[in-house]
Amino acid sequence: MTKVDSSDLLSLTSEQVEEQIQDLERLDSGATLLYAVDPHEVFDFCLPVFGSDAGRKDIKRIADDQIALYEVFFKFQPPPILLREYGPEMDQMLWHVRTGASKGFNRLEAVQNMLERPTDDESLEAYVLKNFNVLLAAVMDVYSTGAERLQRIASRLSQPLPADAANVLTDALSGYRVSGKAEQIFERLLKGMKFRDAFEEQKIRNSAVLDAKAIDKLAYVNECLIQAHREKRITKPVFCLYLSSSGRSSRIFRAKDRALLFPDLNGEPFNFWRTRAQIFSAIVHAGNDHCDTIARLRQFQRIQGSVRHIWEYARKLGSGYAGDIQSGLEELTGSIGEKLEAMRQEAANLGLLKNVAKFQELTKVSARDERTVKLFLEVCRETSRDTALEDMRTALRLMVSQSEFGSEASRSILTPNGSVSSRDPGRSVQYLAVRLDFKRETPHLATYQQLLELYTVYMQRGDAVRKLLDIYNQFLKDQPPQDDPEYEAIRCLLYLSFFTEEGNKKALNLSITLAPRHELYRYEFLHIASWAARRMGRIRDSISRAQECIRHFPADPRFHHTLALSWHSESDELVGAARAESLSKAVAELKDAIGFYRQGRGNHSDLIGTCYNSLAYFHSRSPADACFDLEAAHDALAQLKVYMPPNAWAPMHPEYFHTEANLEFQDYLLRRDQTAPNAERLRDAQKLIDRAITLSARETFRVLKADIENELLLLERGAVS
Repeated sequence: MTKVDSSDLLSLTSEQVEEQIQDLERLDSGATLLYAVDPHEVFDFCLPVFGSDAGRKDIKRIADDQIALYEVFFKFQPPPILLREYGPEMDQMLWHVRTGASKGFNRLEAVQNMLERPTDDESLEAYVLKNFNVLLAAVMDVYSTGAERLQRIASRLSQPLPADAANVLTDALSGYRVSGKAEQIFERLLKGMKFRDAFEEQKIRNSAVLDAKAIDKLAYVNECLIQAHREKRITKPVFCLYLSSSGRSSRIFRAKDRALLFPDLNGEPFNFWRTRAQIFSAIVHAGNDHCDTIARLRQFQRIQGSVRHIWEYARKLGSGYAGDIQSGLEELTGSIGEKLEAMRQEAANLGLLKNVAKFQELTKVSARDERTVKLFLEVCRETSRDTALEDMRTALRLMVSQSEFGSEASRSILTPNGSVSSRDPGRSVQYLAVRLDFKRETPHLATYQQLLELYTVYMQRGDAVRKLLDIYNQFLKDQPPQDDPEYEAIRCLLYLSFFTEEGNKKALNLSITLAPRHELYRYEFLHIASWAARRMGRIRDSISRAQECIRHFPADPRFHHTLALSWHSESDELVGAARAESLSKAVAELKDAIGFYRQGRGNHSDLIGTCYNSLAYFHSRSPADACFDLEAAHDALAQLKVYMPPNAWAPMHPEYFHTEANLEFQDYLLRRDQTAPNAERLRDAQKLIDRAITLSARETFRVLKADIENELLLLERGAVS
């Protein structure tokens, strides 16, 4: 039984949810909310896998934090502000990123120097293991990614505020003087804390001084903002919220006497403290508008109350009813859990978790598995100083892709000498017939063209996989700052390109999520979803999505093409009249697809050829099929050769050789039964299937080869008459 999600959502108090609801109500009434951010929020967003507890942090919680912080830093309007008190901490953060990067690259150079002079392997491996996290951070672009994010945030923090808010905020900030409350806040922030050493104590004390001044200032600023609206110096209210998820902040804002710190708002104390979890709660429960979101948060409040009631009941009962308690919690949190997973998938899709999980995983693995250390050293030994860093990045990207997509291809390339597995001889990245129709100009067109080239231009398998991974990693680096449907459609196509179960699943889930959000690209995403669903065996789902696309765009050949393949896949699960009907529909849809491809603009030769190959195969696969028609199969094969000449079949289309081999074989069997056996036709079939197998050793190819060779053996023995 799965455990209830570890998100911080369920740890929010009813009061905290209420504060988030009130924020939404204020926004709905036209108020302006400003977030004054604690630098620790910036640091955790830029370098989420650093810090004392980073290695122990749950990747799901990191995802939740990244989503919430991304909302504040880049989507929420107006942009956040940074108080002057926090200037030193931001400077320290910049220094940390710069020195961290420098340290990582210096130690990479040290590894190279040790390799160039006599050094025993044990000492070298010990050095790499000791410094592995720093080396890994440099190689996996953790520092450079953090620096890029920091630069983007700094740019956002410098953007001007709305005029009314800017004027009144400037007046409030300029009038602030440190009050006696700042010392009280400082003492409370440090109360009960224990320090490892004098250095840590001084560091924390310095940070607490800044936090105390910031909290004291924001209390004063909010008093001024509330007063300005009360006196009608501004037409709409302005509030300045303190975004800080530091545990010690709760010592101030959750204390029994906290109301003494809060400014008065319509006779009630106004708590201006917010956490990432509060921001995330509003994102997870987001509706069509603020009122819809508020209603959902109210429901969440009720769920929270039930969850707390169950936990209290559990504490009274002990562990005797653990199963019932767990079931109750899962029932209450089920809908939340589904939304959480969708949001976390979106965080991954936005690149917010770039390499985070793999960095954590590899640092843990390195402590118990010497292969990660050996990988560093093998790459360093095999390459020059100038290319070692890039080669290590390539190797680690392959490790990341192997983990993310389960790619058999990436697994075979991890050997230091770059040898290719003989399991699939000579095979490149597979041909993918999914095409996208961009509705407007996009800066991501070059990435799309690179993918199309990858499907149609032959490269050695290792080169092709590396090229795909390079495209994927560059794609992540080119992430736009706002939601971009063209970018996300290409992401779905990249997922499909890995030809793995995990890649298909990611493409399906993402395209389904994005389809209702982008009306202009709704049917592009549904087209991808149909293709991915068929690969995953969800045939009815695939059929219904393709049919929906055809209802709205009946002349788009891509949708008929996809539906034809889905009808054919469904036929494999049926018998009798139902099977015959599915096969008939598959043939009809292929013919429609071919007709519309021919009418369309542009060169669709490869896609038309693919359709003719499928048509020839459907007509010749087996005499048991209702659509079995060798004359029609020969006609389709002849058309395939017009659009895609046989000299262009290798190496990207081994299935074309298989189709012709099967057609020749079925022709032989038919003539064997009706007239004298034609041995030459059988030998032609053998040559064709051998050619297919040299390109891709698929199981269906080997089965046909065995059938052909068995017939040849019978012919040689004179058993066929």
